[in-house]
Formats: sequence, C-alpha cells, structure tokens
Amino acid sequence: MVRFPRVAVARKFSLVVTFTALRELGAASLDDKAPARKALAHLALVKMHSWQITPIPKNGLFVDYAEDFSRMVRNIGLFPPSERNDGLILAEASLHGISILISSDNHFFKFDPNDLALAFASSQLPRAVIPLRPSIAINRLIR
Repeated sequence: MVRFPRVAVARKFSLVVTFTALRELGAASLDDKAPARKALAHLALVKMHSWQITPIPKNGLFVDYAEDFSRMVRNIGLFPPSERNDGLILAEASLHGISILISSDNHFFKFDPNDLALAFASSQLPRAVIPLRPSIAINRLIR
C-alpha cells in the first residue's frame, strides 16, 4: 500500500479518501486487538498529507443515497450483513465522482465485478466505482 501513493502522485492522479474510509482508518488506528492493522492505519493517517491524499468531508445530502446503496449490496449478497461501511464507501466514492476505489479489503473482491456493475446500474448513484487492489493499480499505472 505504501508504494501506491508515490506511483499515483508521480502519474498525476488525484487521491482522495471518503468520509467513511477515513472514519474506519481512525478506528483501526486505535484498535489494540490488531497491532499490525493499527500500525498501518496510523501510518496512513500520519502520511496522508505527504502522500497528497485529500479527505472528502461528510455530505449530509448524500447520506440517504449511500445508506440505500449499502443496504442494497448487502441484501443481494455482495457484502456480508455486517459490512455496512463497504457499501457506504462505494456510494460515497460514486457521489463524489470517483471511478476507482483502491482497497486491500478482501470484501471488495469476493464477488463477480459484473454483479457490482449491475448494482450500480440499478441504483440512483451517478457512476459505477471499480474496486482495485493497490498492486493491480500500480501494475496498470507503470505500464
């Protein structure tokens, strides 16, 4: 993950973090039960500015759309019922015009991408968001 921001910035990509993803990083940085995860989350929060990652503030106008999408993707089985935030992150990205979500979270990769595309197509969200692992994104960026 640490290599991705350097490569993306060198290629002039804008990097942002959604409100829900930032909230998850904050919680993970305080989680003493998972020391490795805690350390990575802390590193991401500390380095965010130098990696030129811009936080997107919560937008109250988007809350209902994000909640509806999160509920739908869990109801159709793309995410486990407990993974509310994954749907929120995808919806927030869409609502802010983000086309690609870089994530190491395995929940984003356990289903057929076509199913996610269909979920976006049947939602009220403005665009589909494609989840990519950092290593895949780097390989595409350095071609």
